[in-house]
Amino acid sequence: MRDNVEEISRRVEKQWNIEKKLIEMTEKMRDVRIEVSPYKNTYVFKSVEDVQQFMDEQLNVLMMMKASQYIKGILSKAN
Repeated sequence: MRDNVEEISRRVEKQWNIEKKLIEMTEKMRDVRIEVSPYKNTYVFKSVEDVQQFMDEQLNVLMMMKASQYIKGILSKAN
């Protein structure tokens, strides 16, 4: 009985940590800005490299989270 409770507690804790990380990532994404500057008859993006690096980092974190066995409980909430 105790082992079952410990296993359930461990699983819920892992899922909660994943969910907190997803919320944190969402908040960070809201702060991402791409600056646009006029150039001749068009516009150019500034600081695209910084945004690309940030997005790559977030993608890597998401891929690691997706590989976790504890993600299943959270994926069902996303549907």
